[in-house]
Amino acid sequence: DITELNEGKVELQRVANDLRLLIETANAPIFGIDAQGNVNEWNNKMASITGFSKEDVFGADLVARWGGEEFAIFFCNSVEEEASWALARIAEQMRREPIGRVNGRIISFSAGLSRWSGGPVEEALAAADGALYDAKQAGRDRVCRAGASLSATCP
Repeated sequence: DITELNEGKVELQRVANDLRLLIETANAPIFGIDAQGNVNEWNNKMASITGFSKEDVFGADLVARWGGEEFAIFFCNSVEEEASWALARIAEQMRREPIGRVNGRIISFSAGLSRWSGGPVEEALAAADGALYDAKQAGRDRVCRAGASLSATCP
């Protein structure tokens, strides 16, 4: 009957709205990417931590799963200092407001940063991956930069 169908649609919309509100207001940073690596979800906590709004990142080719618990973030049209600042803000926010624990240890944030100036992107990714390895070896919970020309490297 058409009345039951309409009631079902209304209920489905209510549940969808409740889920959207839950994601938007969650205390944990939540983002999603589609099969092409474009950002298609970005909650309020991600905006707070990174300083980038939904409008800044939606549809942008910014984030891709790199492996395991690692992600690659491509800061489009940013200078290296801006990217470093954004990553440092994420780390600081996670120190102030931990998002959880694994085996009793607070989840921390480590990052490797590399500049890409054209050329093979694989070289920049390998350099960033090496800087991430340095961050983990130096005790985690830090941002390390790749490249000898950079003034600030891993503390």
